[in-house]
Amino acid sequence: MHLYEPAVGFLGTNGVVAPGIPIAAGAALSAKLRKTGQVVVCFFGDGAVNNGAFHEGVNMAAVWNLPVLFICEITYMRRRCRPKGDEETSIAGRGAIYNIPELRLTGMMFWQYTKKRESD
Repeated sequence: MHLYEPAVGFLGTNGVVAPGIPIAAGAALSAKLRKTGQVVVCFFGDGAVNNGAFHEGVNMAAVWNLPVLFICEITYMRRRCRPKGDEETSIAGRGAIYNIPELRLTGMMFWQYTKKRESD
């Protein structure tokens, strides 16, 4: 569960749902300040979007215009552990709160999008 390989830029995984998001924002801040041209990619599950760490990390990325790509994998955990009053059904809509552009893809749509971009 706790993988880590800094030699290739892999900062690791953790067993807690959302802490990877602010870690990714911090790594992106480091890349921006060092002017390395690196982009951080952060994968997380939909269960993380109701966690404060999600909002902290995404807010940091938006306010400081950080080079980070957030990828939310739909695992349907959010539906199982949704707090009362959470009527927001679109996870991608959470990024819009922070003025972050969204792109919704299924696994198959990814390849279609990639081919379209290559032909542009």
